[in-house]
Amino acid sequence: MQTIKNRVLIGSLVLLASSFLPMAVHAVSEENQLVLNYDGFFDRLEDLNESQYQDIKLAFYFMNKQGNACPVKSVRLQTKLDEMEVYSLPSGEILLPFDHQLDADKAAIVIEKADNQICGLNMRLESVILLDKDVDVAKAKSLISTFDLALNDLAGMMSFTLPDVVGISFKAAPNETLTIIDMVAGECKLNSCTLRSQDLELYKDKVSFSHSIVKALPYIE
Repeated sequence: MQTIKNRVLIGSLVLLASSFLPMAVHAVSEENQLVLNYDGFFDRLEDLNESQYQDIKLAFYFMNKQGNACPVKSVRLQTKLDEMEVYSLPSGEILLPFDHQLDADKAAIVIEKADNQICGLNMRLESVILLDKDVDVAKAKSLISTFDLALNDLAGMMSFTLPDVVGISFKAAPNETLTIIDMVAGECKLNSCTLRSQDLELYKDKVSFSHSIVKALPYIE
């Protein structure tokens, strides 16, 4: 069983435009098991452990190269003396805890894969606040600013090399086709609608959607 020391490559943070930021870009699996050091993921969670980020989170997804969820049998955090189960969702999201003791104990993330396809644990900024069919323009603008600040914090000293977050993408449930009611600006495709900051200026107080919003993601051009 091989333990992989994962790193965040700052240059790859621009891939936020496609929603995901690779965390374990050099990770390889041994048979159907992938083992990653927890500390790199803890460091990223700690970067966003501030009150100004209460409306968003850093989510972790176990995905293949095509961006599809990789099935898992189980996920656990393991130290020399103990282990704990980690929950995973059908979407591929793995619910890693933010835990100082696990970091101090040099915990490893052990993912038991359901098949032998090549997969990695990627991260994505997304909203955690409740959103409905009607989204306040002021809240959308606030989320854009928060996503942009978070991306800069994650990039650290290299933040000046990154593009700005210029908009926001709203997601409905995967089986729903999302549209904007009385659309005057923006772009919708499948279960997602994207609005740039300048698009939001064309709406008065709110943007109304055809379905309830499940989450919002930052948008970079």
